[in-house]
Amino acid sequence: MKRTVREELEYWNIIYIIKRLNKYFNRLHGYERGINGLTAEDFSMMVLQKIVSGERSWEKHKGDDFMGFCFDVMKSDVNHARNSTEYRTMVRMKQSEISEHLESERHRIRWERNGLKDEFNGF
Repeated sequence: MKRTVREELEYWNIIYIIKRLNKYFNRLHGYERGINGLTAEDFSMMVLQKIVSGERSWEKHKGDDFMGFCFDVMKSDVNHARNSTEYRTMVRMKQSEISEHLESERHRIRWERNGLKDEFNGF
């Protein structure tokens, strides 16, 4: 018989669950930087809140693995956040900034190679 959410939280120890969810977030997202201003800890707490509140139902989940269920909720939330318009806009802006930086570096290197740097006092 499946344990309740309360029993699962007592069994697993909430600190352990949060640490595992944080690591899983970093693995899913590829780095420790957050999404839309939310960190791994924020996502972990949102996952637990959704599970405890019943918004994401453990009782309706087909499997018996509570940690697997937590990871599924995390994966769903991360994918939803990454597909949001806000996140995509931010990524495009960062890519644009990186492109601009690379272009300015190319110009600087060109100036230095052609010896123009000394002629114009380093500008």
